[in-house]
Amino acid sequence: MKAVEPPAVGFALDGDADRLSVVLPGGEVMPPDRVLKAIEEALKGKEVQGDGQGRYLFPWYLPEPDPFLAALLLMGKLL
Repeated sequence: MKAVEPPAVGFALDGDADRLSVVLPGGEVMPPDRVLKAIEEALKGKEVQGDGQGRYLFPWYLPEPDPFLAALLLMGKLL
């Protein structure tokens, strides 16, 4: 990602796929609070909860964190 020009974004999951990290062009890792804010903006009023460690929960959708939905929402917002 360090050599990639915008628009580009990278997504990484942890081993059990319940946490999401977002890597921006230049190799900058997007802080979880900024990720949560971007997801909130993409959802336009629907509830999302973040734990500050990369878990994003959509209580109206699933009872457990869903990093895949978070990544899809972020693609629409960041690209």
